[in-house]
Amino acid sequence: MANLDKKSLRKAYLERRKKLGEHFVLDASNQICDQLLESFGWTDQVTHVFLPMKKFNEPDIWPFIKALWKKEDIKVCTSITDIERNELHHYELTSSTRLKKNGWGTDEPVDAREVEVTSIDRVLIPLLAYDAKGNRIGYGKGFYDRFLSSCKVGTEKIGLSFFPAEDHIEDIHEADIPLDFCVTPTKTYRFTK
Repeated sequence: MANLDKKSLRKAYLERRKKLGEHFVLDASNQICDQLLESFGWTDQVTHVFLPMKKFNEPDIWPFIKALWKKEDIKVCTSITDIERNELHHYELTSSTRLKKNGWGTDEPVDAREVEVTSIDRVLIPLLAYDAKGNRIGYGKGFYDRFLSSCKVGTEKIGLSFFPAEDHIEDIHEADIPLDFCVTPTKTYRFTK
């Protein structure tokens, strides 16, 4: 792509994802779930997941979440968005957790047990684009940057994408928190700092 600034890439990737067919999203999502399960050890940890927004053709990671629920030593959590404070609050997600749609059409847990951000070991991150150094572009609201900045040192940050990495994103800011990994349908990228 010619313009590799965040605004241009965000617009281009929103459009690119919008054009993906339902069958592609389903197949590629299943491949991402398989890559996740094969590329990392999933034992004795707290894993934060996002619940996919279908209208934005985000990777559907429900098969992966259900696989984690079968592991007794894994706790799965997800977030509720506090729009007024521009914050994410984190809650346990189990097979019996009741969900409701928020204003953006995203599922959120109801009456779930809160999870301390400092207990989270891995975070799966929805994103639009990323580059070969692990810099990422989300929807531009900064929720994940604020969330990731409050995680403990060593928390692994794993992006999920249908697409390969861009070479370079030009306008990275000091507050932008890069990925440690990005999982695609065919490859798991590991980024060195």
